[in-house]
Amino acid sequence: MKKTKAVVAVILAALLCGCSSKEEGSSSSSVVESTSTSSSTTVSSSTTSSSSSTTTTSSSTESSSESEPESSEPVTNETFLKGLAGDTILRTDIKQVFVPEGEDASVEKLTEENFSSVLCMGFIYVSKPKGVFRTNLDNADVYDETAMSFSDISDEKDTNYTRLTVGEKMCGMTLTFAETNFARTAEDVQGASGNSFCYGSCTFSGETELTGYISVCKEGNFYNVFEGDVRFVPTEGNIPVVNYKTDPEQVIYHSMNTGADANLVWSNEYGIIKLGNAVEDSSLRSFNIPDDGNYYKCRIVIDNLVYSSSVNMFSTITAKLVSVELL
Repeated sequence: MKKTKAVVAVILAALLCGCSSKEEGSSSSSVVESTSTSSSTTVSSSTTSSSSSTTTTSSSTESSSESEPESSEPVTNETFLKGLAGDTILRTDIKQVFVPEGEDASVEKLTEENFSSVLCMGFIYVSKPKGVFRTNLDNADVYDETAMSFSDISDEKDTNYTRLTVGEKMCGMTLTFAETNFARTAEDVQGASGNSFCYGSCTFSGETELTGYISVCKEGNFYNVFEGDVRFVPTEGNIPVVNYKTDPEQVIYHSMNTGADANLVWSNEYGIIKLGNAVEDSSLRSFNIPDDGNYYKCRIVIDNLVYSSSVNMFSTITAKLVSVELL
């Protein structure tokens, strides 16, 4: 009689494994229900064969666990990207994702493994101006003509940046447009201190007054300068600094910009501000700016200040000229 009960228990256990195996692809709720019914049947068939009942229940539980779908981790809003201000880039900051061909380019699927580049909108990394301006015409006492440099300033690398959002103000001007790019520069390099930061562009609105030197280019050259270009080198004023450079250690920083053109040598935080082309824009000719190619001291009012800067290319600054007063 005991042998008969044992045989019955073994047969039931085999039937339960077969049942669980067939239902492995079904929903977890149906597996649980099947397991519960089978377990109660086993117990009522033989209360003395506790070991067989335990084995059957364990087998059914394991099969049930295998059938349950894996729980996925919730997608957080934070990404692995870091900004120049020490901030974390959020998925809601990203407008577009670029990944290797064939990969999922959705923001939710962005990972360090499939990351090529991303475009972010609505913010820019800027720096407050130090207000340092030098020219050979205004600061002859500290100007070294041989080296074309100024002895009282240094080319210090400044890594301090502020993240500014559209609608916010700096230097009395309002940020009205901003885009920022992050990109993988090499398979084994995640980028500089900004963790793959590579480019930023923005627009500030609001009139502001600057003092400096203005010139109308007499003829173009190979530095992307064209005949009629109106160029301005500031020597006094207060506007944001949007400039990104990188060193061999891939640290992103901003520093003084030194240059020379015609009768002027300068060093400041901006370089040249382009105010349009007098050949193409007749309104610029109405300001009666001397067009012999030399630079003349003046006071100007500008609006619609546009910056564009890449860690691998020259930065550009343009603005709309509102008024000019020659000094």
